[in-house]
Amino acid sequence: MGGCMPHHIDTGGGAGVGGDVNTQGGTFIGRDQIIVLSGYSGEQLELVLAHLRELLTGGRAKMEADLAARRLHIQAPDAPAVTLSDAAAEDLLSAARRMSGERAYLAALMVHPRYARWAKQFVPLSGQMTALRRPPGWLDAPPEFILLEVHGDGPQRQIERIRLDDVTQAIQKHPALVILGEPGAGKTTTLYRLGWQAARDRLQTGQGRLPLFAPLAEYGEAYASPLEFLQALARRHLGEGFDLPAALRAGQVLLLVDALNEMPFATGRAYRRRVQAWRQFVQEWPGNQMVFTCRSLDYSEPLDLPQVEIERMDDARVQDFLSKYLPTELARQVWQKLKDRPLLALVRNPYYLSMLAFIVAQEGRWPANRARLFESFEQVLWRREAGRNHPDWPGPERMSRALVRLGYAFQERGEGTRLPRSAVQEILAAEGGRPEAVLRLALSASLLDTESPPDAQAEEQIRFYHHQLQEYFAARGLLARFAGGEDLTGLWKQPRYRQEMPDPGKLGLLDPLPPPPPTGWEETTILAAALADDLPAFVAAVQRVNPVLAGRCLLESGAAGEEGLREDLRQNLLAETRHRRVHLRYRIAAGEVLGRLGDPRFTRLEVGGQPVILPPFVYLPGGEFWMGTSVWEALRLALKRELETGERPRHRVALDPFWMGRFPVTRAEYACFVQAGGYDTERYWTPAGWAWRRGEDPGGGPVDDVIKLLRTLRQDPALRRQVDRYFSPQQVEVFEMLLQIEDEAQLRKMVGQGYERERDRPAYWQDSRYSNPAQPVVGVTWYEALAYCRWLAEMMMQEEGLRVKVEGQAEMLVLEGGQWQVGLPTEAQWEYAARGPAGRRYPWGQRWQAEAANTIESHILRPTPVGVFPEGETPEGIADLGGNVWEWTGSLYRPYPYRAGDGRDDPEASGPRVVRGGSWNNNRRLVRAAIRGWDLPCYFFNYFGFRVVLSRQSWRRRQPPGKKGLGSES
Repeated sequence: MGGCMPHHIDTGGGAGVGGDVNTQGGTFIGRDQIIVLSGYSGEQLELVLAHLRELLTGGRAKMEADLAARRLHIQAPDAPAVTLSDAAAEDLLSAARRMSGERAYLAALMVHPRYARWAKQFVPLSGQMTALRRPPGWLDAPPEFILLEVHGDGPQRQIERIRLDDVTQAIQKHPALVILGEPGAGKTTTLYRLGWQAARDRLQTGQGRLPLFAPLAEYGEAYASPLEFLQALARRHLGEGFDLPAALRAGQVLLLVDALNEMPFATGRAYRRRVQAWRQFVQEWPGNQMVFTCRSLDYSEPLDLPQVEIERMDDARVQDFLSKYLPTELARQVWQKLKDRPLLALVRNPYYLSMLAFIVAQEGRWPANRARLFESFEQVLWRREAGRNHPDWPGPERMSRALVRLGYAFQERGEGTRLPRSAVQEILAAEGGRPEAVLRLALSASLLDTESPPDAQAEEQIRFYHHQLQEYFAARGLLARFAGGEDLTGLWKQPRYRQEMPDPGKLGLLDPLPPPPPTGWEETTILAAALADDLPAFVAAVQRVNPVLAGRCLLESGAAGEEGLREDLRQNLLAETRHRRVHLRYRIAAGEVLGRLGDPRFTRLEVGGQPVILPPFVYLPGGEFWMGTSVWEALRLALKRELETGERPRHRVALDPFWMGRFPVTRAEYACFVQAGGYDTERYWTPAGWAWRRGEDPGGGPVDDVIKLLRTLRQDPALRRQVDRYFSPQQVEVFEMLLQIEDEAQLRKMVGQGYERERDRPAYWQDSRYSNPAQPVVGVTWYEALAYCRWLAEMMMQEEGLRVKVEGQAEMLVLEGGQWQVGLPTEAQWEYAARGPAGRRYPWGQRWQAEAANTIESHILRPTPVGVFPEGETPEGIADLGGNVWEWTGSLYRPYPYRAGDGRDDPEASGPRVVRGGSWNNNRRLVRAAIRGWDLPCYFFNYFGFRVVLSRQSWRRRQPPGKKGLGSES
């Protein structure tokens, strides 16, 4: 509790002492100052807490953290100033339990280091309420949050992603939710902030809910239910007499349930049972607020709750962080060096960025990867501790070996991240020396931390300060075992095939299909790869049982070169995405890693110094086919209450041969266009498209479109009833609100806010859910899609030919100006590719197959990497024509019959353009190959993409020369 027992001063009667008081690291309680650093008694803590309770209730207190001294200063007018060490502040919670009062608990929580965020960023609070004033250099980088909401039912059902300024916006809308993010993104910190704000509000106003933090790492088998676990926690902090069920019945509790991924479990079935228990608990206690957290990749057993995702830091926020943490000139130098390094992708994570800034500020070193970042951090901390001249300092090597043993022991247990002090000392004793000294010194270095258990009589718990520190030390233990020849495949193997993948259970509306169940050793293995002396051998061992994890090891190790290893992994991962016995959950994971490594089905080259990625093309011979829907098919659809969208009359259409991109254009392909300055080159854009690029809305734009709809709704009560029928309650509420606004300028302003976006890149370009290189690019207008096609055509014109396959034979398409064109498929070309001469109902055949397309039924709730639904490919091998993303075509939406020469395919014409194929955000009814959708060319959504075609005006063929042409078809 703060070190050895120094001199202790207690004036008892409150006599004043003038000037500064030097307690020599002890405790002083006086009329003008209260200093509590160490050597305090339980009675003194209760006295201090009683004072703080009154001080903080008034709402005029100011708190300032001294990070270097690990102290908190609290001041208020006409009251003694209070200085607390972090250890004393932590111990105030124990005093609150003895005092058995809610207000004492709330005051203790407000000054607790974790809640007051002494070592992490703190969002400044407005008004006259108690606030934490940040010292110079204090981090101010609040996380960005994305809320997922479901709107509509049946065919109208859609998933909306809402960017939030603060997570409290989501809590105000949803009484229970789960926060997802990568390791170090700030999930636990967010819970602490919510707890601090709730404690402040309830203490000062008597309103709001009582915060209770529940670390699921402590939810062991000893507790029969979540309620029993929470009751133990409540008694720990609020005393034995606190009635938690009564508070829950009154709707008075804010539960902050941390780290679903750290919840102890013996088997996968046991874990699912425990998650189900929490799901049921949420339903049994309505009226309260409950916030859960979990690592995104570990969210394999969903809670059926709205989800909030923590976004990674963008360039501006990284620079802002550095400017606050480092001196001005050093911050500028660090950013200049960082912005061109692969390390930037890593430190968009707040935890890693703060670690890097600390290392650079202390020693100016630049770690190569995440594991080396931890290694450097550890070494800096050991040097700091060595400089403090601890009398029993055993040296950094012995300290490090001890923590390696401890980290591996923690990881090996797979039961949370805490152990009793005696168990930790027993593990450390195996390294020799004095385990109690090693433990105390590791706590001093902030590599380990302590926590009180729910049971007041139980032993103090020890954990690593951050779960990733545990994984780092465990990684070093893993490497030692690998070097010793130990078989570690049991740590890496996870379900891959259909027959072994566990059922995720009933998924709620907002629950996406989870990734494969984690082994618990993923992060440890990736860190080990980054530290490995023989990376190829280590990755090869992992690849034998888990190609996805092996790919992540290579990507996240920071290793340069190793091209042979990369190519081997690419081919293995590609095989996983194509193997029908491999479960969809693993195929998606394989596709995402393959996208990051570089999909070998695409051709990468430079044209005029610009990177270009070409897709594989599939040759379609053309000829006559039936387009549209017959009367009998329309009748069948009507009987099944399915949509028929202007698909009649059925008619014959003749097409010339053409080549179609096997996949929708991917994010990786489109990034080349963005990087090449395609948004700033007028010749790629139609006149209307260039006007849109400059900020205009030719043809009225989406705002005019919505205004027209609102006018029609005002005049047509029957149409208003249709809105009530087909839209979600939230959307109906928005319509009703807009309909009440008479002033058109105000109405335009409000509607326009929903369509604001940058016009020098696609919408959602910075959104992590759509940023995988293998995903279809989304958020593009028709103008952007066509501009990309024109840019691609120009790039291809600079090469002598395109290698394609025609009727199974490799041939070279000679690219001669005016004889061919790259563009969007016409509506007829798209339907011919999807239906074929036989007139298939779906791209893959006559019957619906749930495993053939990414739709709402598959519960993925986002675009998938291209080509991970092999069951959904056409007989010719074209992928993703059904589901995943709607695809822009080059055709205007006009009534059938389709006539190629009637101007509907003119890129300069104005009017709505046809979209085809359905998407991840729609149900199976919109995947039928004849379905026609349309939108204005200025519209953009997170489920709109496109693909390219090569269409001949006239062409000639020749056998390919020895030199490889541009592109390939696999």
